[in-house]
Amino acid sequence: MPSQAGVYYLWSESNELLYIGKGSNIRNRILFQFSNRNKSARNNNICEQARDITWEITNGELSALILSVKKITELRPTFNRKRQVVPTLHSIVLKENEPGWLVPEVISVENIIHSKRRLYRLFTSVKKAKNAIKQIIDKYCLCHYAANLEKTSPGPCTG
Repeated sequence: MPSQAGVYYLWSESNELLYIGKGSNIRNRILFQFSNRNKSARNNNICEQARDITWEITNGELSALILSVKKITELRPTFNRKRQVVPTLHSIVLKENEPGWLVPEVISVENIIHSKRRLYRLFTSVKKAKNAIKQIIDKYCLCHYAANLEKTSPGPCTG
């Protein structure tokens, strides 16, 4: 098993998909899952029925999370509890504006996959991402106007 980030699939003897998991180190994550038997009946069932393991390597933990959400929704494995999936995940990137300032911008998962920019966390809504931006701006006494948290006005920002 690889020691890289990715998604792994546990299969039954009859080739039924039992569980989809993810991790920053597939090998460690699978070993942890099988060594934690007797912790829960659900995990015991998964381990007892698993006969094969396959995986997909990703570029990192974020890619693994995105791929696992997509695959769980698409393939509906038997033991994945959360079958309700957040419609769209969001992250924050810094984008250069007209005057050359780096301004935080919220982008969706579709754009994250193709983005080569650094990302700041994952959020389940645009509102939660904007709240995180506001907290950072307030913590470091930065300008609300420069961060696109306030509409343009002739005077100084309230921050």
